[in-house]
This record gives sequence, C-alpha cells and structure tokens, in this order.
Amino acid sequence: GEGILYKLSDSTGDLQMTEVGREDLRRYMLDTNEVMILDRIAEIFIWVGNKASEVERRSAFRTATNFLKTNNRDPKTPIHMYKEGVAINNPLWNKIFDD
Repeated sequence: GEGILYKLSDSTGDLQMTEVGREDLRRYMLDTNEVMILDRIAEIFIWVGNKASEVERRSAFRTATNFLKTNNRDPKTPIHMYKEGVAINNPLWNKIFDD
C-alpha cells in the first residue's frame, strides 16, 4: 500500500494522532479500537474501527481537516470516511489494503 497511516486515539486521556506506517501498508495495521487516517496527499481516508471511542469518532473529520490546515494543504482535498465492517467500494483503498 501507499501513503502514511495514522491512528487517532484517546487511550492516554488526550486525543493524539500518531504514525503507524508508511508506504508498505497492510490490512492488519487497521486497529478496530481506533480511528485510522490514511494520508495520500491527493486525498485523505478515514477508517472508523468498530470499537473506536465516541470522542475518536466525533473528532475524526475535524482532525483530518485540521491535519490539512496544519500541513498547508489544499482545504478542498477530498476526505473519504469509512466504517469497519461496511463494504468499501473505493478501488484505491482496496488496492492499498489488498493483502
């Protein structure tokens, strides 16, 4: 897979976004307990794990838009949001996590 994968977690009490992987991304890196954010430069993917906390779920989209702002990226960058267990029909997402 391609891109940079981050996890959005409040397990420490504070909401934090930390890098999980870069370039060689695999499906097992998606954590059901967290919200995952995949940065592809041209677009952002948000994947909401089934066991993600309410704070993580509610903060996901805002965190992605703030991430674009903080990194001086185009605010019109597409942001796609998916939920664990729901079929994802995005060919690029499926190609990245095809393992």
